[in-house]
Amino acid sequence: MGSKQALAILFGLIALHIALAANLASITPFRTPGALFGQRDPATGNPRKAADIGAPDEREHVNYVLRLMHGGFPVFKPLGPNAGEEIEYHQPPAFYMLAGAWSTVTGVFLPPPPPTNEGKEMTQGDGVKLRWLNILIGASTIAGIFYAVSWGLQRPEAALVAAAFAAVLPMNAALDGAVSNDPLLICLCTWTLALTLRSMRNGWTNGSAVGVGVLAGLAILTKTTGAVLLPVILLAILWKPAQRPNVRQIAMAIVPLLVLVLPWWARNQQLYGDPLALKAFNQAFVNTAQASDMIKGLGPRGYWVDMVASWTARSFIGVFGYMDIWLTIYKGQGVDHAMGGGVNTIYQVAWLALIVAFGGWVWSLRGEEDSITKAANVVNGIFFVLIFASFLRFNAQYFQAQGRYLLPALLPIAAGVGIGMIKVCRDRWKLALATVIFIFGIADTFTLLKLPAQFDQRIELGRQLP
Repeated sequence: MGSKQALAILFGLIALHIALAANLASITPFRTPGALFGQRDPATGNPRKAADIGAPDEREHVNYVLRLMHGGFPVFKPLGPNAGEEIEYHQPPAFYMLAGAWSTVTGVFLPPPPPTNEGKEMTQGDGVKLRWLNILIGASTIAGIFYAVSWGLQRPEAALVAAAFAAVLPMNAALDGAVSNDPLLICLCTWTLALTLRSMRNGWTNGSAVGVGVLAGLAILTKTTGAVLLPVILLAILWKPAQRPNVRQIAMAIVPLLVLVLPWWARNQQLYGDPLALKAFNQAFVNTAQASDMIKGLGPRGYWVDMVASWTARSFIGVFGYMDIWLTIYKGQGVDHAMGGGVNTIYQVAWLALIVAFGGWVWSLRGEEDSITKAANVVNGIFFVLIFASFLRFNAQYFQAQGRYLLPALLPIAAGVGIGMIKVCRDRWKLALATVIFIFGIADTFTLLKLPAQFDQRIELGRQLP
């Protein structure tokens, strides 16, 4: 496969991802109240009314942008009367600063945040404009996955299959079609690892050292999860003596990273007594479903297997709204929701493909590999393990079985799918590429067909409930 052919296919995959994310951005309600069928009002037993039924936590992320544009960096008050609207105020500011600049350039209407907006509200059109920022960021992530696998593993065919998986994964497209700091974190983690893997293979330069430091610093300044990059970068630096950066290059990576993150950490320390603002976040999250309470009621197996594992597996493929619209096929009429019956065929087929691809990846590890390829696999694998461990730690405290929390590790997951699927297809990369697009394309099509009616039902019931 020539480089021109590879780039042509890559551009096609990026265009496909942009089309999917843009479609989801256009059909997902923006700051629209309604009812959540998977949650119940304890007083009435009816579906719970909600201020927003669109993309998860999008309303609160937008509130951060509004506060930033009307009053500077917000101060989070976890026990304040508006803590629900301000739950994201503890987050680092990189995405919100970028979103504010994007809003200015694109002419998005930005009223003051609740409760001081005096009834002024953004429109669906404003929301779609604002969502386009993450659509473009997501497109950059697809390119980053391709180059990371090409540079680090020297597998351009596998790089295309990996990029295809990331492009057509419904949950990834939905996340890129919403206002959130997650797509920027995923993008920065992907490109940090891509540049690190390239440096491991070709040798570190002054430019690559600065690049890794800046990208990692921006990732941490986007979301605290970005700090998981630090031990992985350290491992990459120490892996092979002949390829290690010199002291000057290490300093050139550390200095910009510290310049980016230390001022924010110092601010948090002064405001919250904690550089990461985790204490304040935990105070605000006290009313969220507690893992300890659910384990008491369901038992350890009931919680970790029936709830965490089951919900995470499905939501990794795609669950929409506030974990309220599932890719489940229902035989009867009415509203689909997490508590209903139905057939999980789409989830089962998607996960069968992922399990087969994982088996192919394990099979591929038995072959002859150069030491740098082995190192790249180790770096990718450890990054995934650290992200997964942080996910388990979070769910050991709160029930938050959302597969999107694993997507900062989209690169190692996609790389495994790409390599494994080609191995299973006996090195016929075109067949592997077509298989991934076909299987997850069915899930995308079902999503696009199902969501409009589901959102409309939730909006209408929300109007009817007292």
